[in-house]
Amino acid sequence: MILKKHLEKIVLALIALLFVYSFFATTPLHQSNDFSFSKSPLFNVKQSSNVLIFSSNKEISLMPGEYLTGYDSKKNKSIFYISKISVKSRSPVTLVLQNNEKLTGTILASLDLSENWKRSRDVIRLKTSKSTQDVQISKISRLSALMKLETSHENSSLDYNNIQWSFHQPNDTLSFNFGDKPRWIEPTLSDNEYSYDLFTPPILYMHEGKLLSRVPQNDKKVDEIEPFGLSLIAVEKSEYDFKLAGWVGSTPYFLDLKSSVDGGNFIRNRVPIGVPQKRILNRKQGQPSLISCSDEDDSKIFVVENFKVQKIKNEKTGGLVPIGRALVRDFQLGGDPFEINTMMDKVYAGTLLFIFKTNISGVPSTEIELTSKDIGRNFEVGGRLFEVSSFDFPGKSITITKSDPRLSKNQSQVFPYN
Repeated sequence: MILKKHLEKIVLALIALLFVYSFFATTPLHQSNDFSFSKSPLFNVKQSSNVLIFSSNKEISLMPGEYLTGYDSKKNKSIFYISKISVKSRSPVTLVLQNNEKLTGTILASLDLSENWKRSRDVIRLKTSKSTQDVQISKISRLSALMKLETSHENSSLDYNNIQWSFHQPNDTLSFNFGDKPRWIEPTLSDNEYSYDLFTPPILYMHEGKLLSRVPQNDKKVDEIEPFGLSLIAVEKSEYDFKLAGWVGSTPYFLDLKSSVDGGNFIRNRVPIGVPQKRILNRKQGQPSLISCSDEDDSKIFVVENFKVQKIKNEKTGGLVPIGRALVRDFQLGGDPFEINTMMDKVYAGTLLFIFKTNISGVPSTEIELTSKDIGRNFEVGGRLFEVSSFDFPGKSITITKSDPRLSKNQSQVFPYN
């Protein structure tokens, strides 16, 4: 009896509960339009003087002269110019060389690269799974590792733990303006009046956001040619790669100025007379940097054709001092053999050093060094690829070709020198 008496109230209560449940079950959750950010930041950031230092928590690949872009939670954009990178000793790295060869291993000494790293004559001591080798920094295209980035950007209002990072490098963009959208207008004639008796559909052309009744003339697009982007600022004599350091018996010893060991000392090589020499590509610790080869080897560098020891008068003491004199023929330079002796602090074998300065809009200016042996060498500046096409030594000029992916044709420019 009690159940029947209150049955109507119980049914109404159940209906009310079902309505409330269906309302909350079908109401969508609020979705924010803000960026979402990782709780684990990509960088730890600290400021030292006027420099911001970014320490990466993951392996990244950024080089001096490139940019790091950040977007904060309010969608504000900040661009950081990278002036220096640092990698700790014993860190795992991946090196990509200019010939696209990839080397993976551990560096045995700390590494600091600044904006002019491509001109560095230093080497990276790299321990791989197979061997330990010296890699010239100037031969590297990129490296990937845990690293510190130094930038000069200051913005204390940014929350560096809530930033989306982008490694995309800024470049020129094209903007288009198509004008106002064309639309039909109402005729001004009164009812039942027409401007013509027979309707003939017109042929219309769309050009630069406008409707035309004829084909536009001289509409062929012309590539905009920017300045070449290189200036020759100096030409100097280039020091020869090898220096006569001494002798034992009748056999000379040469220092390799392009290879060094820990501590910065140049590698000393015993060079037999009359035997061509070439570089050891995968040199192990304790080995020389040169090895004997045959006359038919295309990698041969030079040969000592003659060597003798003579005594000359010392200008200070008046006594006689011995000096070593070597007659060297360089297969890469060509030409006649030349002398290297132990009295020479620097050796010049006729090689020239060309110093260029880049001046491309939107790209930081740098200096690039080329030698008269660099025929066919390629280098990249701001997405433009340059190649040393030819040398005209009698006419004293160098020709460089520029390839821009935005243009259909390459550019060439001749740089004269005195």
